Amino acid sequence: MIKTLLILSWKNLKRHTKRTVITSSAISFGIALLIWTDGLLKWADNESKRNLIRYEFGNFIICTKDFKQDKDNFPVNKVLNKRQINKIKSIAEKYNCYIAPRTGFKSFLSFNRNFGIPYIVYAVNPDLDFKVFKIKNSVIKGTYLNNNEDGILISEYCKKNLNVDIGDYITIETKTRYDTYQAVQVKITGIYRTPDPVVDRNQVFITSKFADRNLQTEGTATIIAVKTENNKNEPYLSKIKAAIKKERGLSNLTEITWQEAGKDYLLLSRSKRGASKIIIIFIFVIVAVGIVNTMLMAVFERTKEIGMLRALGIRDKYVVLSFIFESAGIGLLGSLIGVILGIIANAYSVTYGLDFSSALKDIDIGYRVGTIGYNEWNPKMMLGAFIFGITISILVSIIPARKAVKLKITESVNN
Repeated sequence: MIKTLLILSWKNLKRHTKRTVITSSAISFGIALLIWTDGLLKWADNESKRNLIRYEFGNFIICTKDFKQDKDNFPVNKVLNKRQINKIKSIAEKYNCYIAPRTGFKSFLSFNRNFGIPYIVYAVNPDLDFKVFKIKNSVIKGTYLNNNEDGILISEYCKKNLNVDIGDYITIETKTRYDTYQAVQVKITGIYRTPDPVVDRNQVFITSKFADRNLQTEGTATIIAVKTENNKNEPYLSKIKAAIKKERGLSNLTEITWQEAGKDYLLLSRSKRGASKIIIIFIFVIVAVGIVNTMLMAVFERTKEIGMLRALGIRDKYVVLSFIFESAGIGLLGSLIGVILGIIANAYSVTYGLDFSSALKDIDIGYRVGTIGYNEWNPKMMLGAFIFGITISILVSIIPARKAVKLKITESVNN
């Protein structure tokens, strides 16, 4: 009987080609959209985490305990001194880690006496900073910072904001380590563009030597960013923490991991994943409604056929099974095509990416990514989408199938 029902279902699928194509196309679109969207969101989430490490925090930060409590205000008087910086450097080198001492100032930048725009100015050691962060690789015009030359490295976003270019002098207005106001002019020597919008829109860079001379940093640093050998926190964090505890003069230091420093983004990321699941569920609800409508149409079109089958003695459960097999066939066809289309779309985005710059421009979408969006592969999602497409097709077919067997045989035959 099962074999007979399978043959009957297959013939019905071929006989009602138009309906089969329309319904399977709806499933295909939903599956393909799901796979592509998941690949894009997966990339955006992972790329954001990578950018937090590459451009903002390293794997973790060493700072004073006082600085950690007030880090959002960028205090420049809660610093590591030269001796502490050298000790941390020696400890880090022991475990094959790189360090980048930095001092961040809340500042206003202006050009030609125009109104100042708020930025964070980071004083860095160029010879050390490029080993931890990828700012040097992001320079698109001019040159990276040089310890032997005074200059400021600004973002392409800042260039447009201030309407400046290479060779122009901009004014930095800030408070020094000793709480005095200072305004200095510095020449723009380089322009960078990173895939991290938070860095591009908020940060510019000068050398530590320039800050020592003009902003009273005196060889200190507010943070030391650490990059590990394998780009993972452990086991390096535990080893460095243990080494710091053993060293005299480092008892006032503590650490901040990139996960802790970027906790606001990580919380947002979890919220976005929840929102994406809702969108995915919504897509499949639409697909499910389409399948239900299609199967209901099949019931009304074949009422007489159903009555004849029941009149010939075929039990109701087998009639229901025939509808389930038919719907499963539609789900299988739609899911298979959807996975193939999803793989093709995902492969294109993985290889070439999609340029969203015209659509996003200066919009902050919450992710630490640039305007070129790529995708990542997620085989589990592809398999899950394929199975889900078939499963939901089967489940929603039960409603019209049960409706079919509730009709009286005489009503069905005479309809």
